[in-house]
Amino acid sequence: MMFERSLNYNDICVIPNYSECKSRSFINLETEFLGQKYALPVAIANMGTLSNFLIMQKAIEYRIPIFWNRMIPIDRYIDSLKSGGPCDINDMKKYIIPTVGINDSQFSVLDCLNTIGYPIISIDVAHAHNKYVIEFVKKVKNSFDFKLIVGNIVTKEAAEDLRSAGADCLRINIGVGKVCSTKLNTGVTRGTVTTILETKNIGLPIISDGGFICVADMVKSLGLGSTLCMTGQMFASCHENSGVRFNVDGKIYTHYYGNASKQSKRYANYPIKNIEGFSNPVLLDGSFDDVISNISDGLRSGASYIGVDNIDKISTKFVYEIIS
Repeated sequence: MMFERSLNYNDICVIPNYSECKSRSFINLETEFLGQKYALPVAIANMGTLSNFLIMQKAIEYRIPIFWNRMIPIDRYIDSLKSGGPCDINDMKKYIIPTVGINDSQFSVLDCLNTIGYPIISIDVAHAHNKYVIEFVKKVKNSFDFKLIVGNIVTKEAAEDLRSAGADCLRINIGVGKVCSTKLNTGVTRGTVTTILETKNIGLPIISDGGFICVADMVKSLGLGSTLCMTGQMFASCHENSGVRFNVDGKIYTHYYGNASKQSKRYANYPIKNIEGFSNPVLLDGSFDDVISNISDGLRSGASYIGVDNIDKISTKFVYEIIS
């Protein structure tokens, strides 16, 4: 079976509308998601060098969610929660979203998180349109009261099956991340725009995961119907990144690597096989504060051109054209 052409963010442009926004500074960027209110419709991806307590503290400070990498020992994280850690436990439960796999050993982790009173969990599987993912979702929903984010998927059929299983939110996109090699190793991927259009109308919020080169892509994603934009790449160049530093001609770099890369699997003591990610050197040239400021400014400007004063309304007036 062949579908029509698959579209990415760079294949479309945003058409401005009549606006009554007096100033970009008046535009509200707060968004509601699964019963929580966040300051921006942006989430930090669960990449290894971004799942650290320094970035956790910054995410809480700016009131945005961060997905915690499941390859980083979860017991260390749970112990920190129980002892209060570097942050207030209620803030951590609101802004730090743990990710889990689908083997039965994850139930001990889920049980601990349930005891603490965690509201949201993300089930993190490369290809979530799978019998065993669906069965695991049903099992978790029958055992706990978590709101469940499930992904990753790219089709309407997958969205419908996971909704029927009990998913509360869908994480979409496959093979579009900066350090993801799935499309190179397997040929599997789908355009980000096409994926949003396929999955947005089944009654669940969607998190558009990866593929963001610039803030304009986030404006497009939200306008098309995404609830949150998840990015690791935009935060990879922050000084708060916990990757090993190295010096090149007086400039400080670190490595940013995919969750299915050799580097990530070595760190987690996983078998070095089924590699679908790689490592890129990244220049550390800014702070977390700089990234948040850039994203906030871009989203406000985009909303003002589209003609809305609240980011949650952006999809109601979004108009685009295909440009290539």
